[in-house]
Amino acid sequence: MRRFVVVAVLVLLVGTLTSVFFLPAKLAQYAIDQVQRVDAIRYGGTVWNGRATLITQTGPTADLSWQLQGLTDPQNSDFLHLRPTFAWTLKNPDIALEGTLELQESAVQLYAAGDISSNALAPMLNRFDIFISGAFTLQPMSISSRYQPQSMDEVTLLGPLELLWSGGQVSYILADQYHQIELPSLKAELARESDQTFSAKVTSTANAAKLLDLALSVDGMVHVRLNRRFIDFLAYPWPGEQHPDDIVIEVERRIF
Repeated sequence: MRRFVVVAVLVLLVGTLTSVFFLPAKLAQYAIDQVQRVDAIRYGGTVWNGRATLITQTGPTADLSWQLQGLTDPQNSDFLHLRPTFAWTLKNPDIALEGTLELQESAVQLYAAGDISSNALAPMLNRFDIFISGAFTLQPMSISSRYQPQSMDEVTLLGPLELLWSGGQVSYILADQYHQIELPSLKAELARESDQTFSAKVTSTANAAKLLDLALSVDGMVHVRLNRRFIDFLAYPWPGEQHPDDIVIEVERRIF
């Protein structure tokens, strides 16, 4: 009888571990639900080593894949030192990003870096009558966020977030006139402005002086402010004697 009980317990334990090992990738939906305006379809693999296709409200799709790197971290104080960490990649013809995702007791920590074609940003920039070529590079960055954040206060940049543009041809409409110009590389630095807004400052990589800045709010509105320096940078004839740091054009649009 005792031998039967031992065997039954072992079978139950092995069965439980096997079930956990083969948990379906669809369970990752909970993590994806934490990201607003993003959904996923075509899950495959397991929750530990899986894949899915991400869909955004603006239309683009990308292939997401992930693989468990580690399950525990003895340096943390979470229950049983659990801290699952996944390596991930996100790819489509215009995006190649990779990084890690660390699931903590009350927050998630995301590391990311990679390249983004200007084609990926075209739907947003076209709303401002701006059309660009070239490529963007997301410098290694890290973000920490509470699960299902209710405000920007629960999202923390754990270091500078920089986006570099290679430079190239830019077409735009200003004062109802079409213009085209070749620009050198630029850099955007993102920071949190308030509990509801992120702001980005755009400068030349050769000069730290600000060309323009924008503020993105959680309701999907973006507010763009162009400095006189940016107008001069475009070699556009501008009337007036404003200081290079003065804001001469402001635009507000909804991007999602």
